[in-house]
Amino acid sequence: MAVLSAVDQSPTYRPDIDGLRAVAVLSVFLYHLNIPGFGGGYVGVDVFFVISGFLITRILLTEYRTTGTIDYRAFYLRRIRRIIPALIAVLVLTTLTSIIVLSPSQLIAYGQSLIATVASVSNIWFGANSGYFDGDATQKPLLHTWSLGVEEQFYLVWPLCIALLARIKLVRGWHLGVIVVGATLLSEYWLGFDPTTTFFGMPFRVGEFAIGALVFVLQPLAPRIRWLAPLLYSAGLICIAAVVALYSDTTVFPGLNALVPCVAAGICIWSAPAAGWLPRLLSNRVMVTIGLLSYVIYLVHWPVIVFAPYMRGFRPATGLDSVVILVVTLAVAAAIHVIVERPLRAPTYPLRRVLQFVVTLSIVLVASGIAMWVYDGFLWRGWVVRGTLTPALIAKGKNDRFQVNALMCEKRQLDCSPPTDGKPRIIIETPVPAEQSVLIMGDSHAVDAMNAWHAVFPTDALYLSQLGACPPIRDVTTLVGKNFANLVECNTLNEKRYDVAYLRQFDAIAINVLFVRYTVADLADYLDFLHRNGVKRVVVFGDFVTLTRDLSDIVSSGGFSASAIEQSRVDTPPLDSALRTVTERYDFFYISKYAVFCPDARCMWINADRVPFTYDKSHLSYPFASALALPYADALRVYLGIER
Repeated sequence: MAVLSAVDQSPTYRPDIDGLRAVAVLSVFLYHLNIPGFGGGYVGVDVFFVISGFLITRILLTEYRTTGTIDYRAFYLRRIRRIIPALIAVLVLTTLTSIIVLSPSQLIAYGQSLIATVASVSNIWFGANSGYFDGDATQKPLLHTWSLGVEEQFYLVWPLCIALLARIKLVRGWHLGVIVVGATLLSEYWLGFDPTTTFFGMPFRVGEFAIGALVFVLQPLAPRIRWLAPLLYSAGLICIAAVVALYSDTTVFPGLNALVPCVAAGICIWSAPAAGWLPRLLSNRVMVTIGLLSYVIYLVHWPVIVFAPYMRGFRPATGLDSVVILVVTLAVAAAIHVIVERPLRAPTYPLRRVLQFVVTLSIVLVASGIAMWVYDGFLWRGWVVRGTLTPALIAKGKNDRFQVNALMCEKRQLDCSPPTDGKPRIIIETPVPAEQSVLIMGDSHAVDAMNAWHAVFPTDALYLSQLGACPPIRDVTTLVGKNFANLVECNTLNEKRYDVAYLRQFDAIAINVLFVRYTVADLADYLDFLHRNGVKRVVVFGDFVTLTRDLSDIVSSGGFSASAIEQSRVDTPPLDSALRTVTERYDFFYISKYAVFCPDARCMWINADRVPFTYDKSHLSYPFASALALPYADALRVYLGIER
């Protein structure tokens, strides 16, 4: 979320803007609380970007027109005074809480994000390590600071741009309009092949700030449309409300879809001075107070939401829990505002002391983040670390899953190492005719099937068709939406999965996916496609347990406890029988994970060597995956019609 610093109570003060801030922060807050009707509440961040663009441009252009120059030092010192102290206070509280509750693996990731946040590049860090809408977002206490990174980077370039444009007399409405259109089209274009970078990257958000700048430049025209202003203001508010209600996590964003709430916010800001009594809807005492606190509310609300499950023992959230989160957030935000934000922001408070506060605690925070990273997530915390799964063992366990694939890549002299650009490495191979070849297909769980197959048939040539969240389906956007970071790569992979001539080159096909979004009906459609096109030997691996949080985190807080694992299972209907039925309908072979791991209705979560069945939420560890097909070895040989 973006700047949210209040403007001095000067003649230029606009209470309606504080009211608009309140609308923005409440939209984001209620969206994060999963309140019905706020599925698009994340656009509140974009409303803040517009407000920021308006206010910052007003400050810069007013100064330039008055003095003929811009005092960059004074500008940045004002930004530091208004933004950083409250951020530092929240980071200190969040860090202390993280040390108390987070597992070692989580604390390492938190330490890295803490360093990035202090360095004003958290948007870049989170863009490289996650997506805003991904399932692990609720385990990242500082994820929301990505917008501060965008804002702070904007501060670095915008004063220079405004000074340059003002000097050559190019600060006109149509010039800023060109920036808005150009940045929006760039964002829309970039969404087509890299939606994560587009979401988190400052250059793709410049158009939103520029809308605010455009509003300021066109502000003198507002009084001329008094007869139209109330209609425009009403339309802007209604449009923002509609977007908050109608957008969702699957809406392609930002791009052209971000233009709608941003233009609506700009219209509200532009028309308010001439809109008569209507702006009072947002400039009442309650909304203005929330607006003045909006920056701190935004900083506090997300860590409170992230830590709330730890406080309630990870039981399902209730409506009362949401109320508690709301109350705690407002109380903590008000305290930080009174104790830190308001005093240090006051012009009378010595700047030297503000800088001492910021520099000293920034150094402490960065040092803490480095220590979390270097010292394995503080394994000395006996109240948290109750299991034996250290970050090093977890990392090794996750890497071991790919040893068979690494072996196949080495035999075929392929580079299967992770690419350096952050995008997945997609390798589509044509099998060698002389080899007994098997195409292992699925999402990130396909590797489990590869490990299982290799344990039974170690001489087979295994070819991996894998990409996270990319099962075999003609239109993957029906499952993951158009925001899917690897949409282009997934479409490329699925083109081959529906290429009959390609599939017929393999002696067998194995399918293993996570049945959370990919349904039995989706599998049936694909199996029907294979059957109709003469693909004879297909092995389907069934569904298994998915956890609500990483097993390593469960073990850290409760040890190797079967009851704790059972309580952390995702509440989904058992699909084993339905998957078997649809697989055998086409005379294909079915492997039941439940039959192997839960033979007596009691599941084996840890083997004799105390290796867990997963190191995250659902991907099988190498020992478990390797054991998966062994009970089916003889039946598989008969089904495949090959003596081995």
